[in-house]
Amino acid sequence: MKINSFYVNEKNYISKWLYIIFGLFCIGITAGAIYCTGLNTASSISINNFLTNFFSSFNTDIDKFASFKNSIFDSGKFFIIIFLSSFIKPGVFLIGGCAVLKGFISGFTIASFIKFYKVKGLLVYLCQLPSVLIFIPTFLFFSAYSMIFCINRHGNEKNNAKKYILLSFCCLAIFCITSFLDGYISTIFMKLLLPYVTK
Repeated sequence: MKINSFYVNEKNYISKWLYIIFGLFCIGITAGAIYCTGLNTASSISINNFLTNFFSSFNTDIDKFASFKNSIFDSGKFFIIIFLSSFIKPGVFLIGGCAVLKGFISGFTIASFIKFYKVKGLLVYLCQLPSVLIFIPTFLFFSAYSMIFCINRHGNEKNNAKKYILLSFCCLAIFCITSFLDGYISTIFMKLLLPYVTK
């Protein structure tokens, strides 16, 4: 299929890359969940202690700015890797790897909450739903378009770097918004659920 520019008019082509990225993301989620369920006793105890300390930290005043900073740092790492990868030939594999890794982290996190806190753990994760519902679609969209740009840039077709960079920083702005939600909104819901989860 011939591509005349970075902004492809054929929606089917864009959809295919979105499906590919989504598929890689789902593979990562599955792998993360399976890995969590197969942890040995020592690793399980270590993670359980970590979660216990995590919940205990909510008994004191929550440093919302620290939560925001950690969230934006994590999102920023993925953004930088995907953005830079789109300018090099093997970048398509690195971008795909980021999708798998992000899925793995999500799957492992969800499985950990459920494994040690059952339904209560799932409720804790759902506190992040406002940011997750914004971050994940943006992440998948950004990854798919980065792949398209990477292929076009190193193929025989023209590309428009300025438009790609503009799109990238729009996605980065959205990542910052989701980090704000994580730091200043999700923590409020988590603290409200704390008495129910830890009793």
